[in-house]
Amino acid sequence: MSELNEPLGADVPQGLIRLRGRISYDGTDFSGWGMQPDRRTVQGDLESAFASILRTPRLVIQCAGRTDAGVHAIGQVFHIDVPIDKYIGHERMTYRLNSLLDEDVVVQSLENAPAGFDARFSALSRTYEYLINDGQRQPLMRRFVLLHGYPIDLEHAKASSQQLLGLHDFSAFCKPKPYGTTIRELQVFDWARREDGLIAIKVKADAFCYSMVRGLVGAVLDVAADKKPASWLTEYLEGGKRETGVFVAPACGLTFISVEYPPDNELESRMAITKRTRSNDGSTGFSSEDSLGDSSADSLDGTADGSY
Repeated sequence: MSELNEPLGADVPQGLIRLRGRISYDGTDFSGWGMQPDRRTVQGDLESAFASILRTPRLVIQCAGRTDAGVHAIGQVFHIDVPIDKYIGHERMTYRLNSLLDEDVVVQSLENAPAGFDARFSALSRTYEYLINDGQRQPLMRRFVLLHGYPIDLEHAKASSQQLLGLHDFSAFCKPKPYGTTIRELQVFDWARREDGLIAIKVKADAFCYSMVRGLVGAVLDVAADKKPASWLTEYLEGGKRETGVFVAPACGLTFISVEYPPDNELESRMAITKRTRSNDGSTGFSSEDSLGDSSADSLDGTADGSY
């Protein structure tokens, strides 16, 4: 087991069965996904519920993308290996889990995971949505939306954000972790106004670094407000250093929407690709950490606590 307290690899030990689950949660009152001493986390609540029902010591859960404090999810995916002789079936387990979990988190479904499935390392991409209200405040949405103080030039924001698409080192937009790569492929960065007047920002990438989505949204908002010229975004990206004066959007408006996986017969090959380090030109190579089975330190994925 790694220092991140998560299972490694696609192999399921004898006597266990790997389950794939889908979960949603209101992240407001959680200190993120990952286990933390003396703090409430999504992983902690879910693992405690499994252990209580199965009457086992703690069983470690791995998710597709570990969200930070205050970040929500409607399509989070996880896997867990449970004893075959204690498993009580998908529907019954789902019902019992939800009877133990608080109302701000729910297990939507459970199923047998296909061979070679790993919720984190098998993933092709993750998609997040950031919601902004630049009009009159809406009290019922306050936990899930950023209330912006003035109207946003949506067309300016849309045009500016397109500069950031592609394979780049996103160090300037995140909080780098020691030994972790910050090279990502940003595939979608779309801004659109919904019928209810809210601005919905769709952000999709192969993986995200710590605080990356909020850093991207905040920087574009600075440009849209004419605090920075549009050309600054590219210069900031290429500079590779986070500046304290650049706005970082708060966590409340961010929601993990979905994760995409390859066909079942490509799951293990995808894991092998994910566990390779990536250079800025897209080339890959194995890191020394891979031989230890802990690619979280220096991998294409690199998703650590708060990676959204």
